[in-house]
Amino acid sequence: MQAHIEAAWLDRLPATPIYRYAFAPEPFERLRDAGMCVARETVRPLAVEPVGDLKAALAAADVELHVLEDLLPLKGVWASTLHASGVRLRNAAGWNEPGWPDGRPRTTLRTARLTLRPFELEDAPRVVEIQSNWNVTRMLRMAPWPPTPALMREWLAAHAEEWRAGTGYRFAIVHGGALIGCADVDEIAAGEGSIGYWLDEAAWGRGFAAEAARAIIDFAFDQVGLTRLTSGHAADNPASGAVLRKLGFRPAGETRVWSRPRGCEIRQLRYDLGRPDTA
Repeated sequence: MQAHIEAAWLDRLPATPIYRYAFAPEPFERLRDAGMCVARETVRPLAVEPVGDLKAALAAADVELHVLEDLLPLKGVWASTLHASGVRLRNAAGWNEPGWPDGRPRTTLRTARLTLRPFELEDAPRVVEIQSNWNVTRMLRMAPWPPTPALMREWLAAHAEEWRAGTGYRFAIVHGGALIGCADVDEIAAGEGSIGYWLDEAAWGRGFAAEAARAIIDFAFDQVGLTRLTSGHAADNPASGAVLRKLGFRPAGETRVWSRPRGCEIRQLRYDLGRPDTA
């Protein structure tokens, strides 16, 4: 394993206390990218220990530390099949300067009836309105309940970083000028990603989910260059399974996952879809 750091930051480390945090694994969801886990709720550490000499600690963990003048040469890694994770990359010198390959340009997708555009912070009230319906949110694995404007703004604010890093692309589904839901592909790593979607209950039963998901599938395969997609739904949400099968996804077993809104484990049915030229 390798770690990279800007020389300017390495120079500051001797005067900066660094701590190792130990957490119980249960609250965390492992993403496909190596070393990346996420907890969707506050988690208290089991232990906090000073690291001391960072170089020595990394060497003891068999991690090669590479010191660079800047991290810009590494930006292409996030668009490759290599496993990579980053911390506070927006603070790296020049990371977001125009002219550097800092991710796929934010784009808008269009279907016969829908516009799929990147979310904006101003969408928070509408997202809260949609997800305040328990019938919608209980089917979303990691959505907070009840939703609040602050939580939704935090979620929306994270989209730009996901987009720049190439780990997730989330689109607001717009019909007739109104935001009616979300369709996305995320957990992107090693040529694979996971698609999801949710809709305002008033928009159910009109084929919008399949139409939006088809646009996401085409985007993921044709523009992002992924070779395999996965998805899943709660076992008590057969309508979502019908949408996935209509789109060509194949059943891939089931698992148990934590449902944040329900506050318990649920059965989740899994599906996958290979790109037509590689399936």
